[in-house]
Amino acid sequence: MMEDVESPNLPFTILRPRLNIATKLDIYNNACNLRNYCLNRDPVFFRETWFLVDCFHWCNHKGCHVGYNVSHYLQYVHLNSQVAEQRNSTLQKRPCCHT
Repeated sequence: MMEDVESPNLPFTILRPRLNIATKLDIYNNACNLRNYCLNRDPVFFRETWFLVDCFHWCNHKGCHVGYNVSHYLQYVHLNSQVAEQRNSTLQKRPCCHT
């Protein structure tokens, strides 16, 4: 579970050691920075991965190229790019138990 701001290091650190083959598509709220992060660390592995920003977070990407906006690609209109946010909203923080 993430307890701090979403940096590109987190998905890279979690996923890269577990993947033998790179994903073809990554939809992530910080995909523009994740792309740069991944290509700077393992460019051969991620050379064919397409990084897109989900619908929910796109409005916050003022300086990013429109090519990162998942909504601009008709082939992905059937995808729920907000599923992670919807799932996270159902999670409740557990109270910390200090004795």
